Amino acid sequence: MATEQQVWLESISVEGFRGFREPALLKLAQPNGEDGSGLTFVVGANNTGKSTVWESFDAIARKLKSDVSFSEGRRNRATSGGIRIELSRADGSRYCVQSRHAETSETKGSWSTEEHPTALEIITVPSRRQFQASFGRGGGAQRDWMHDGSDFTRFRQHDQFTGRLFDLHNNEQKKAKFDELMAEVLGHRLEWAIELGEGQQGQSYYLKVTTGEGVQHTSEGLGDGIISLLYILNALYDSESGTLLVFDEPELSLHPQLVRRLREVFARFAATRQIVVFTHSPQLVSWADIQSGAAIARVFKDGTDSKLAQATRTTIDQIPASRGGWRNPHTLGVDANEALFLDDGIIVVEGQEDAALLPSAFELSGVQPAGTVFGWGSGGSGNVLKITNLLKELGFRRVAVVLDNNVPDIANKIRDAHYDVFVAEIPAPDIRDKPAFSSRSVKGLLTEDGKAIKDEFKADTRTLLGKVAGYILTGEVPIRDSIAPESQE
Repeated sequence: MATEQQVWLESISVEGFRGFREPALLKLAQPNGEDGSGLTFVVGANNTGKSTVWESFDAIARKLKSDVSFSEGRRNRATSGGIRIELSRADGSRYCVQSRHAETSETKGSWSTEEHPTALEIITVPSRRQFQASFGRGGGAQRDWMHDGSDFTRFRQHDQFTGRLFDLHNNEQKKAKFDELMAEVLGHRLEWAIELGEGQQGQSYYLKVTTGEGVQHTSEGLGDGIISLLYILNALYDSESGTLLVFDEPELSLHPQLVRRLREVFARFAATRQIVVFTHSPQLVSWADIQSGAAIARVFKDGTDSKLAQATRTTIDQIPASRGGWRNPHTLGVDANEALFLDDGIIVVEGQEDAALLPSAFELSGVQPAGTVFGWGSGGSGNVLKITNLLKELGFRRVAVVLDNNVPDIANKIRDAHYDVFVAEIPAPDIRDKPAFSSRSVKGLLTEDGKAIKDEFKADTRTLLGKVAGYILTGEVPIRDSIAPESQE
C-alpha cells in the first residue's frame, strides 16, 4: 500500500515534439492499493505519435539524470518555441524540459518550486529490446541504466543492460525473485546462467539457457520473446513503491497467453507504482483494472498533427453497468476491451444479434460496408449513449449508431449529445423476425434465419446503409439521418 507521504505524478504534457504541434496532456492513474489502479494505457494506430509520448517520458528521465538534446528532425517547425515537455506532480510542483530556443537542439530543465523530490525515479523500457549474443562486463547495476551513456534515440544499442544482468545473476536473493517473476509469465521456470567463452576475438560472456528437456543453448539462439521479458521483468522485479515505469509495446514477440500473464504482473505491481503502457494488444488491457482506477487514453492523427484524447472518470464509471458482467462479457469486444483498439469509423449497435447480422444486411443490400461494428453490441439500447460517450472522449470522430426504430427517445438523446454522430434507425423494430414467446411476435428487418431482407424493407434499407457507409468514409452527417418507420407492430 502507498504511504500517505507518497506524492504521485499527475500528468505529462508534450508540445513541439514530432507531430505534437499543440500541447497534448496525458493524465496518469494514481495507485490506490488495488491491483491495476496505477496503470495508464495509451492506445492508437501506427504512426500516430504513441512512441513520441513514450520518448517524452524518456527525455524527462534523461534530463533529471544528465542531459538530453533534440535533433532538428524531432522538433516540430510549426511550434514557435521549440519543444516543451512538462511533468506535473499531485502537490502542484512541475519539472519542465524545453528547448533553449527554436533553432537549437539544446535544452534546459527546471523545477517550478524550490521544494521538489531529490530522487524521482522514472524507468523507461523501449519497444526495441535486444542485446549482443556475446557481451562484455560493462554497465552498472542501477535500475535507470537506460538513461546513462547511450544516445537519445529509439534505435540505441543496449550494451549497458548487461551490467544489470551481472548484478542480478550474482545475487542469489535477487535472482530468486526475478526467476519467480519470469516463471509466472512463462508458465515454467527458466534455467539460465552467465558463462564465459573464449574465441578468436578473445574472451566474452554469453547467456546459457537450459530448456525443460535438459538441452542447453546460448544467448545466440535465445528467442526475441525471452529477451524482451528480460528487459521488462528486470525493470519491474526490484522497483520500489512510487517508481514510474513506462513500457513501449511490451507485447512484442510474446505469445498471447504470455501477454495475458504479463498483464496480471503489471496489475499487481501497479497497486503501488505508476505504470504507463503503450500498446496495440487488447490482452494487456483489463476492464477490471480500469474499474479499479486505471486510465485509458488514445493517440490519433488530425491531418498531420498528433492529438491525444482521454476518457473521463465519469464516463468510465458508467461502462461496468453497460457490460453486465458475465451476462454480457463482450460489450467492449473480445475480452471486453478490443473495441478500444479500433481505428476510426465505428458502428455502434444495440445487441449481439445486431452486431452479427448488420454485416449481412449490408451485403444483402448491395452496399459496400465501411467501418467496424463495435464489439458485440452495447448490451441493450439503454447503453448505446454510454458507449458513444466513451468513444467520443477517446477522440473517435466517425461514430455511427444504428438502432431499431422502436427507440426514438434514445435516438434523439444521442443526436442531442453528439451533433457529429450519425444516428440511423432501421425501418423495423428489430434486426430480424422473432417468433412470439408471449403474446406478440416481433417484425424484423431480416427474416428469422437472418438470410434475407424483407421485400418491403429492401429499398429503405439500401438507402439507410448507404448513408451509414458514406458517413463512415467522409464524417459528414446526412441531413436526413433516419428512415421513417413503416410499422412498429
